[in-house]
Amino acid sequence: LPGMKAPANQAGTNVWVGNLPLSYSEADFRSLMSTCGTITSLKLLKDKKSGNSEGAGMVNFATIQQATEAIAALDGQVLPNSTKPLIAKYAATKTATPAPAMAMAMPIAVTPVRTPAPATGGTNVWVGNLPSSYGGSEVSILFSPYGSIQSCKVLKDKITGKMEGAAMVNFSTPASATAAIQALNGYPLEDGAGKTLIVRQAARDMARTPIQTVSVS
Repeated sequence: LPGMKAPANQAGTNVWVGNLPLSYSEADFRSLMSTCGTITSLKLLKDKKSGNSEGAGMVNFATIQQATEAIAALDGQVLPNSTKPLIAKYAATKTATPAPAMAMAMPIAVTPVRTPAPATGGTNVWVGNLPSSYGGSEVSILFSPYGSIQSCKVLKDKITGKMEGAAMVNFSTPASATAAIQALNGYPLEDGAGKTLIVRQAARDMARTPIQTVSVS
C-alpha cells in the first residue's frame, strides 16, 4: 500500500512483496529476489484451497542491508507484463520482539465485548486481519513494543473455538495506543497470507458479545 511505513524497531531481514503477477511461480519469485542479495528462505503465498498464487511472497535475506536494498530497488517498480507497481516492505514476525514478562501468565476468562466503534484518544485498539493461528501471546508480542498492555482480548469462533483473526488490545496510555496504530495499521505479517493488518482506535464501551479473553495484567 503506498505510504505504508514499517516500524523502525522491526526492520529486519524479512521482506514482504505484494502485487506480484499471478502467473509467477516460486522459481520466478526467487529469480527476481536473488538479484538483491543472498536468500536464506523464500515462500510464494498461495491460496490454501485452490493452490493458486495470491500475488504476494515472503523472502528472508542474509543481512538487514540486503533486505533494505531490496525494498529500495523493488518497491514501486512495475514488472514486464504487469500494470501494478510492486509493494516491498519489511515483514513483521510474531517472534521479532521478546514477550514481556507480564505476557507469560495468561489466565483465560470470558468477557462480554461488542464490535468496536471508532474513537480517538483512548487506550483501546481493535486489530483485524490477524493470522488465524494468532492467540493472545502472539498479539501481545506484536504490540508490546509500543507500550504497557493492560489486557488483550482475542476473538474466537463460538462453535469451533478457532481464532477469528481479530483482537482487542488495551494499553496503559493513549499515547501507546496511538503509536501502535500509526506503526502497525496496514502492516504485512510474515504469515498473514498476503493480508495487511487493520489497526484502529476502539471505543471504551466495546462489549456485549462473549469473546475469548487473555489477560496480561
